[in-house]
Amino acid sequence: MGSQIYRGETVYDHTNFGSLIGDGRTVHAGGEDRLLSRLPEPPGHDRREYSRPFSESGIKIIPRSEWSDRIKDQEKQKRRISDIQFWPALDQNGTPQCWSNGVAGAAATCRVIMGLPYVQLSPASVACPISNGTSGGFEGDAVRYGKDHGWAPSSIFPQHATGRSLLNDPKVVDSRPKFMLLEVFDLGDDYDALGTALLENLPCLAAFPDWSHVTEICDLLEIEAGSYGCRGKNSWGNDWGGKNDAHSGGFYTFREKSGPHCRPDGIFALRQITPHPGTEYLKAA
Repeated sequence: MGSQIYRGETVYDHTNFGSLIGDGRTVHAGGEDRLLSRLPEPPGHDRREYSRPFSESGIKIIPRSEWSDRIKDQEKQKRRISDIQFWPALDQNGTPQCWSNGVAGAAATCRVIMGLPYVQLSPASVACPISNGTSGGFEGDAVRYGKDHGWAPSSIFPQHATGRSLLNDPKVVDSRPKFMLLEVFDLGDDYDALGTALLENLPCLAAFPDWSHVTEICDLLEIEAGSYGCRGKNSWGNDWGGKNDAHSGGFYTFREKSGPHCRPDGIFALRQITPHPGTEYLKAA
């Protein structure tokens, strides 16, 4: 395929999507059993408590007639979201926390796009207060917790921890206000809004209901002429999926025109997080 596809990256559609599903709860991938843990949006859940419609972002939807040229320009200038991701993919390490990993990954990327140092934000620091980190969840709850309370870095709250033992640790409590989500937009299942957000370098996250999974979404791709897809960054470790030029792994692509299976839903775009350097947390977990 074209140069937009990274080495080792798979493009998924209706022909090979089944390899990601397993038994619907667990899939064997990358030599390990991976838990699929995204739960549907709860009845009565109100996204407007923590997000705004994309129509209120001030960003105009980019017409599809411009997508091809803009994608090529992004690739040429090396300014796709995935181009700046020099850090390893998150690793759920057998925990049912995909719904929190996708949000934490996008939030950490948002920091870098804002010009701040990369700090790995701990998905468990949000999953544990919601579910002890031991059961599936809904990505909107993780977005809301990140907006109301913030994340702790993985250097003080291991990224795949479970339980509540660290929640009252003074270092954890002190860190959260430094990593709070400030501005988030709800895109629903609007693919044109998703494409626009990615072309405007807003990191996104999305749920894939038929996959029971949530991941960060990085780039809009033109797989063949006039045929588009979105690239995600998964949380199954750095050795799963494709790797970019910085050897950051976890990348995969879903075709847009591949039936409902690969269609993203529950899409959020992130634009601002607390502008704190966070350099005291740069030590790797």
